[in-house]
Amino acid sequence: RRIAFARDARVKDLTVVILDRPRHQEIIAEVNAAGARVRTLEEGDVAGAVMAAVPGTGIDAAIGIDGLHATLIAACAVRCLGGELQARLWPRNEEERALIGDLAGRAYGVSDLVPAAEVSVAITGVTGGQLLPGVVFGSGYAESSSLLMSSRQATVRRLVTRHHTVGESS
Repeated sequence: RRIAFARDARVKDLTVVILDRPRHQEIIAEVNAAGARVRTLEEGDVAGAVMAAVPGTGIDAAIGIDGLHATLIAACAVRCLGGELQARLWPRNEEERALIGDLAGRAYGVSDLVPAAEVSVAITGVTGGQLLPGVVFGSGYAESSSLLMSSRQATVRRLVTRHHTVGESS
């Protein structure tokens, strides 16, 4: 409802992307009950945040429970795109607990998570999803698709790279 208010839209006109995982079933039910549309992603923890920050994707918000690394990458990408996100840091294991320390629990925005003014992010589709296709293998090559984002230049570049594998043994 807050997102609808901020966008001057009706809840029923919003589309929320959520990673299709058992841990998100309650969130999916809550979003459906509120009246918004849900679009689930099979893969791509960061992709949902990027799609929500890019105009024209049809995605208004991304909601979910993610790991620390994916959250920080998403925050960097959203900063490059001029968007905003809210995240609570909840460590899932000892490694994350050591990294987070006493920062767990409270809500953080993009500027809290990514205080640097200049940020660059590169995201490459490996398995493929709704944001980027996966690696395509052809005769003597592999092709990857990436997004390169820069907050300094306020740019997003799509890059398709062909990696020639001629002469390599399989």
